[in-house]
Amino acid sequence: MTSCTIVVPCFNEEHRLDPSKVAALANEADCTVLLVDDGSSDGTFALLQSIATADSRVRVHRMPKNVGKSGSEE
Repeated sequence: MTSCTIVVPCFNEEHRLDPSKVAALANEADCTVLLVDDGSSDGTFALLQSIATADSRVRVHRMPKNVGKSGSEE
């Protein structure tokens, strides 16, 4: 079994991100999904937390402000 992490950048995705699709991604790829909230100003972070609470293969990281995809490595 190969261990991997898929990083999904999220910005103001409260009304677009489907929790069942995140679970399906983790299941299909057999890996961890890291949802990165890039300083969202809506309820995205709460949604990501609820997804992670429901599925142990999902983790969440929150950026304090919007910095774009490359900024999450800092």
